[in-house]
Amino acid sequence: MNHFNYRSFFLVLCPLIGYLGFVFFLSNLQQTPNVISVRHLDKLIHFVLYLPMAILFFRFLRESQYDLVRNYFWIHGIVLSLIYAASDEWHQSFVPIRHMDFYDWLADAAGIFMGALLYFMYLKWKREYENS
Repeated sequence: MNHFNYRSFFLVLCPLIGYLGFVFFLSNLQQTPNVISVRHLDKLIHFVLYLPMAILFFRFLRESQYDLVRNYFWIHGIVLSLIYAASDEWHQSFVPIRHMDFYDWLADAAGIFMGALLYFMYLKWKREYENS
C-alpha cells in the first residue's frame, strides 16, 4: 500500500515549492534601473538565487518513488532548474520595467551547475563519513 510520506512533503517538497514561489515573487517586483549601481551585480544575484534552487530540486528528486526519476535525479534536477530559469526570464518580459535577458539565464545556469557540484560533493562526503 502506498502511503503519504509526511517527512518528504514537509522537509523536501514544501521548501522547494516555497523557494520557487520566492523566486517568482522576486521576478514579479518592479525595480527601478538605478537601484543597483554596481555593474553586473544582477548576474551575481541570479547565480546566488539559482544555486540553492538546484539543490532543492536534487533533494526532492532523490526522494522520488519512481526509479527512473531517483536514479537520474542529476539530469532531471538540472533540466527542471534550467527550464524554471528560462520560464522566469520569460515571465520577466511581462513585468513593467523588467526584461528578458539571455545573460541572466546564463548566470542562473552557472548557479545551477555550481549547486550540482556542491550537492555532489556533499553526497560524496556523506557517503565517506557513513562508511568510516
